[in-house]
Amino acid sequence: DGIKQNNFRNIKKKYFLFCAEYAEKTKNYTECFNYYKQYNSLNDSINLENYHQKMANHNLDFELLRKEKELNLAVVKNEKDHILMESQKTQLYFAAGISMLLLFLALFIYRNYIIKSKLSTELIVKNNEIIARGVELQKALDEKDLMLKEIHHRVKNNLQLVSSLLRLQAMEIDDSK
Repeated sequence: DGIKQNNFRNIKKKYFLFCAEYAEKTKNYTECFNYYKQYNSLNDSINLENYHQKMANHNLDFELLRKEKELNLAVVKNEKDHILMESQKTQLYFAAGISMLLLFLALFIYRNYIIKSKLSTELIVKNNEIIARGVELQKALDEKDLMLKEIHHRVKNNLQLVSSLLRLQAMEIDDSK
């Protein structure tokens, strides 16, 4: 519709110009002036409309560029946010990994502590058993030493008795001779 209207105006403009030129050739200057006036008015109107159309196109281009810039900024911001989110996700995974490693380390240390505690308890029990056995053995050894001393004392007394008896017999033999 706009193209048809522009074509019609251009035809009308050419018509006014043609009529003005014809009126000028026929020396009808008043009519010529009126046709030129209509021609110029229509030409100004077309030029003004073209100017407005160009301004509207420039405004649309400007708006389009502004929107593209906003879109590009939004895309850049979105990419930046995505990278930041990926970085945070990586940091989170790293922190979770470190936490798991520390947890396993703590469990390992706790497990070793429990094993060491059990072994220490068993060692204390066995050490107490050995000490008790050592006390029993020392008691038995002391008893045996005491018995050995008693036996030694009795043997000595018996030998003393035998020696005394032998002396008495030897004295009796010397007296009878």
